[in-house]
Amino acid sequence: MAKSDAVRVSISTRFLLMVLPVMLLVSLVFMGVLAHTELRHIEQLNQQSGQASTRQLAAMLSGPVWTIDLRQAGLLLETALEEESLVCAQLQFTNDIKVISKGDCPAPTDTVEFSAPIEHAIGEEADTIGTLSLHIKVASRWAGIADELGNIAVITVILFVALIVSAGFAFRMTIFRPLQRVSDSLREYSKTGIRQSVDWQARDELGLLIREYNDSLERQAETERSLENQLRFEQTLKDTLPIPIAVVTLDQHLRDMNPAFHRQLHLAPDHSEPLLVTDYLPGLDWEAMLATPMNEIIQLETTLDSGPLTGQTWIVHASPVTGTAGFRFGIVVALLNITERMAAERQAHIARQQAEQALAELEEAQESLVQAEKMASLGSLVAGIAHEINTPIGNSLTVATTLEDRTQDFRQELASGALRKSSLESFLENIDEAATILITSLRAAAEQVKNFKQVAVDQASSQRREFNLADVMDEVIYTLRPRIKHTPHRVELDIPDDITMDSFPGPLGQAITNLFNNSLVHGFEGVEHGVVSISAERVGESEVLIRVQDDGCGIPESCQHRVFDPFFTTKMGKGGSGLGLNLVYTLVTGVLGGEVSLTSAPGEGCCIELKLPLQAPEAIQVAEE
Repeated sequence: MAKSDAVRVSISTRFLLMVLPVMLLVSLVFMGVLAHTELRHIEQLNQQSGQASTRQLAAMLSGPVWTIDLRQAGLLLETALEEESLVCAQLQFTNDIKVISKGDCPAPTDTVEFSAPIEHAIGEEADTIGTLSLHIKVASRWAGIADELGNIAVITVILFVALIVSAGFAFRMTIFRPLQRVSDSLREYSKTGIRQSVDWQARDELGLLIREYNDSLERQAETERSLENQLRFEQTLKDTLPIPIAVVTLDQHLRDMNPAFHRQLHLAPDHSEPLLVTDYLPGLDWEAMLATPMNEIIQLETTLDSGPLTGQTWIVHASPVTGTAGFRFGIVVALLNITERMAAERQAHIARQQAEQALAELEEAQESLVQAEKMASLGSLVAGIAHEINTPIGNSLTVATTLEDRTQDFRQELASGALRKSSLESFLENIDEAATILITSLRAAAEQVKNFKQVAVDQASSQRREFNLADVMDEVIYTLRPRIKHTPHRVELDIPDDITMDSFPGPLGQAITNLFNNSLVHGFEGVEHGVVSISAERVGESEVLIRVQDDGCGIPESCQHRVFDPFFTTKMGKGGSGLGLNLVYTLVTGVLGGEVSLTSAPGEGCCIELKLPLQAPEAIQVAEE
């Protein structure tokens, strides 16, 4: 309060010291102007009075001068000299006839001369018959306004006081009053912490200042709210952050530790004794922490070999902390205990090595199983071909045995001499029939052996060669027919004759064989009459699309994304290995350089499309070779 009053007196004093001299000067100038005006007025009155007296006396002298009555004229002059201010009176006749002087003539220098013509009217015209000169003594000008000066002084004082009062009132109303309201607002804020805007709507500079003040109150309130929220957030973050955080002073003491620091470094929550960072985190590179540039973070890792945390490994993030003046007063550190993580990493490394070893063994087993699948497919092919070859060979053997018996009978009949023409003709007919049967059977066997040989060589060697797709597919399907010969199912082949490929017929045949077997084993389960359709068509100039489609039971949607995975089968433990379609996927996307896609729906069969390049990629060929 005293400070506010002192400020108020200081402002008022400064205002009065600035305004009073101006007001005094204004009052003095006003007083001077009034005095000067009054002097001028008195001079004008004196001038007018003297001139009027001179003209009046000249009019009275008109008769005596006209009659040249010197005695009368002298009496009039002497009567006029009775006026105290009249010093000298001179009457001069026209043509210097006579000059009459009365009083102190010649007049002193402190007199003023007034002249007026003496005229005599004759009819309408007036003649000048003489001149009257009066010398009137001039009194002091200030003596003439002596009585008025008091009034002027009083008016000046009243004006001065009025100026002071009006200036003070104006100062209070226009300056002091709004400032007082601002001061009241500030005092209210200092007492209660409540910001109260100032109600002042003037459009002058103070009004603008108060509006800025009110705006600043709002901005300050918003800033404080934001700062409060930020501080609350920072405090909440500090209290809830699971990472230990503390400030290390330049003398290496810990301060401002968050609860996680107390908790993880085994300190009591109310621990207040000074702590040295070297006691809890020995081995830290303190020099490197101190040398960290501003606004940068240094990361250190240390394994504690002493103290309460012996054996633990910590990562320390450190950054300098500065004060308001810009000087560095400490280092903020954030700690991360990675002891368990390192142990987990070691265990993960061991587990990864074990997994890699298991994966290598699994891949080796998978490769063995794939080779076994190939050999099993080849073995199935051999069994089927052997069965097919057995029939024509058996027929040929039967015919040959029968022919042998008939030949011995014919030889005996010939040796006995009882050979008849009918017997010879019958023997020849039997030979012709036997030859026909033998040729047909042996040709069928030879065809079976030829096809089997080509397919077996292709699948066993996986050599690249140029081939006609229709021929290869015929050979593959020929070797597969024994599997459906005694079933109600059938296979349909639709391959154009003009498709030539430079690829690997063995892997292609293996893929078609596995797809065919998959339809027989899985697709036609519960189906009385099934059809496997194999077709092909060109796609552009460099690709061919081979479609293997059946009208079987289809594949459930939940299994479609897994059918090409290794070891996935719906007949696990029932003869299914789960490698059939995986082998198809491996061969097509690998050595053949193509793509595999599947379309199926339960009860609507399954369609698998192989999109293959007409010329297999060279890089894959080299890898396979």
